[in-house]
Amino acid sequence: MSCREKLFENIKGGPLQVPSDMSSDALDLIVKLLNRDPKQRLGAGPGDAEEIKVHPFFKSVNWDDAIKRKLKLPKPRIRPIVPAKLSFDIFKDTEWDTNNQERMNRWTFISKEFK
Repeated sequence: MSCREKLFENIKGGPLQVPSDMSSDALDLIVKLLNRDPKQRLGAGPGDAEEIKVHPFFKSVNWDDAIKRKLKLPKPRIRPIVPAKLSFDIFKDTEWDTNNQERMNRWTFISKEFK
């Protein structure tokens, strides 16, 4: 089986692994959005996107303001892409949040045996 085939097998049937420190609302939202049965996914029912908008994860979102583009977006934290041969020492005075990057690196649809 090729790497590509193994990847698709893991997407279709592998366990979803998420960080243990993820909030229960965020976990519930992700699990419901990634339901492998498209008919059972959050937002796939008769309520359409309203099903997603009323999820507890979005309880603090004012959807009217979002539609009118009145919400102030957070400034993105962008980590520079550095070729492997360069040292990170050149960025030692650069401030960035590595905590979010570490969280993202902990989730995968790929089983540990595949890595």
